[in-house]
Amino acid sequence: MDFQTGIKEAKFLDPEDDNSSAGSSLQVVREEGEENGEVEESVDMETEKMKYLKDYNRDESEINFGERRVSKDDLKNALKNFKSGMDDVKNKEEAEKLQEKYRSYEELKQDFKAMNVKVETDTEIMQRLVDQFKEEGASLEQKINVLHDLEYYVHQIDNAQNLESINGFKMLVKGLNDTEPEMKEACAFVLGSAFQSNPKVQIQGIEEGAMTLLLRMMHFDQSFNVQKKALYALSSLIRHFPYAQRKFVSLGGVTNLSQVLQRESSAMLPLQIRAVSLFNDLVVEHNSAKETVDNDPSDTVARQRLEQYNQVNISKIIVDHGCLIVRPIFSSDHDVREKVLLAMSSLLTPCKAHFKDLVDHLNQLKIEYDGLARDELASGDTEEFFRSMLVLVEKVLSQLL
Repeated sequence: MDFQTGIKEAKFLDPEDDNSSAGSSLQVVREEGEENGEVEESVDMETEKMKYLKDYNRDESEINFGERRVSKDDLKNALKNFKSGMDDVKNKEEAEKLQEKYRSYEELKQDFKAMNVKVETDTEIMQRLVDQFKEEGASLEQKINVLHDLEYYVHQIDNAQNLESINGFKMLVKGLNDTEPEMKEACAFVLGSAFQSNPKVQIQGIEEGAMTLLLRMMHFDQSFNVQKKALYALSSLIRHFPYAQRKFVSLGGVTNLSQVLQRESSAMLPLQIRAVSLFNDLVVEHNSAKETVDNDPSDTVARQRLEQYNQVNISKIIVDHGCLIVRPIFSSDHDVREKVLLAMSSLLTPCKAHFKDLVDHLNQLKIEYDGLARDELASGDTEEFFRSMLVLVEKVLSQLL
C-alpha cells in the first residue's frame, strides 16, 4: 500500500520480459501442504503410476490401461480429435452457468480497479518512485523512504539498466553531492546495488562522474555511515571492470583507502575490513585473469582482458602504499583476522618484506588457533572453523620464514 495515496498496489510482470525473475514476478500463495512447491502423493497414486509404467511396452502395438487394451493407432486418432471434442458442455444453459461462475481477465481487471488495486510493472513502479522523489515539497524523510524502495528494485539487472530511461540515474548521482548526509548515504546505497555485476550501469557510473563524487565522500565526509556506503558503491563500481580500476587508481582511490587503513580508531575497523576485502578481491581477480591465459594462451578475449588488468597492476600499487592491509590483524575478532589473512595470502610474494615484521604475532595466533582447534575437535564441531584458521596462519608463516 502507498501510505501517501492510500492506494493498494499489486506487482505485475513486465510485458517485455519473457523470463520471470525474482525482482519482477508474482508471489504464489500455496495451499497448506504445498510448501516449497512439493506436494506429497499418496501411496495409491504412486502405485498406479508404477503399474502403468510397467504395463507399457514400446515393442507392442497396444497399451494396457488396467484391464482395457487400446491400440496405438486408436490412441493417436483420439489425440488428434482431442482438441475439437474437448468441450464436453453440450447444453447451452449449462455453458451459461459456467460462464457466470468463471469471469474473464477483463472483468477481473475491472474488479481490481473497483477495489482501488493498481497493477504495475517494475518499470512503472520505479518511474512512480522517481516522480515521488522529485515532487515539490517532498521532505527528506519521504525521499529517503523512496530511495530505500528503489534500492529493492535495482538489484534486478534489467531494472538497474532502466534507471537511465526513467531519469533516475542522474538523480542518484546528483544526490551524492547533497548537503544532507542521509541523502548521500541513501543514493550511494542505491547506486552500489545497481552497479553490482552490471557492466552497462558501471559504464554509466563512470560517464556520469559517480566515482569522483564517491571518492570525495570517502575522503571528506565525517559520517561513518556515508563513508561505508560510499565504499560499498565504489567496490561495486570497479569489480570486474579493469578500466574503472585504472581510473580508481588515477583518482587516488588506493591512497584514499590506505589512509583509512592507517586510522587507529576502533570505530573505523568495519570500514577497514571492507577496504581489505576489496584489495584482496582485486588481487584475486587479477590473478584469475592471468591463470585463465596461462591455461589457454589461444583465448584472445582472455588475453585482451589480461592486458587491461596489467595496465593497473594492483599488487604493485598496494606494495607502493606499504601493504597496509595487515593493520586490522591485531583485532580480537576472528572474522576480521580471517579476512586479513586471506589478503596476506594473496599478496605474500609482493608484500613479503612488509609482512616479516608480523612473524611473532602470527606465531602467537598459531598457538591460539591450535588450542581452539583442539577444543573444536573435542566438542565434535563439524564446521572446523578454527582448524581452517590454523591452516591459514601456517600457510602464511611457512612462506615468511
